Amino acid sequence: SPQLFDKVADVAISRFREFNSQALANTVWAYATVGRSSPQLFNKVAEVALPRLCEFNSQDITNTVWAYASVGHSSPQLFDKVAEVALPRLCKFNSQALANTAWAYAVFNYPTNFEFGTNPDLVRLVVSSMDKFDEGELRQLHQWNLWGKERIGKSLLPLDVSEHCLKIFSFSKSSQSRLQNDVARALCSMGVTFEEEVILNSGYSIDLLVSINEKEIAIEVDGPSH
Repeated sequence: SPQLFDKVADVAISRFREFNSQALANTVWAYATVGRSSPQLFNKVAEVALPRLCEFNSQDITNTVWAYASVGHSSPQLFDKVAEVALPRLCKFNSQALANTAWAYAVFNYPTNFEFGTNPDLVRLVVSSMDKFDEGELRQLHQWNLWGKERIGKSLLPLDVSEHCLKIFSFSKSSQSRLQNDVARALCSMGVTFEEEVILNSGYSIDLLVSINEKEIAIEVDGPSH
């Protein structure tokens, strides 16, 4: 219920200083889980949480950064402080927390967070936990690894681990929307040669790859929505 979440935001914003660390983290996590962005709420939680991050346990930390990354709410100061607090405590993060946190830092790509996102201790813990990650977390780690390749010019993960994450990511199920099917039918009626759901070397797929005059043109119909 969007109206409920909007009303909760109105009431909670003035009372966040009464919330403990778990309540703050769970609040933004709940909004992100239902895909509800509330800029004022996320801004206020960041303001209240910043001086209190030492009170956050590993689950609170990962729920918080995952939530901000999931709704795309930028908060560089919060992520800077989380990196400072989390780094000495990474050994207390479980596999889900490691994957969610690494992914969140890759999503925002803050220049000041580069050292945390590529930290050898983080990489080591990820590699040593590979048998504990589920497929969703492995997909997150693939995206984090792609970010690392862009930032430092090489894979953060060993080759076998990197290839495993890529394989899981590449075989993620995708569904073709009605609009995509309409576009495909239109191309067919025009006699245009194309392929659907073409997987790139990065593991991402594009909706349609059109071949015209020995040139290939990528068409993304729905973006990431499907």
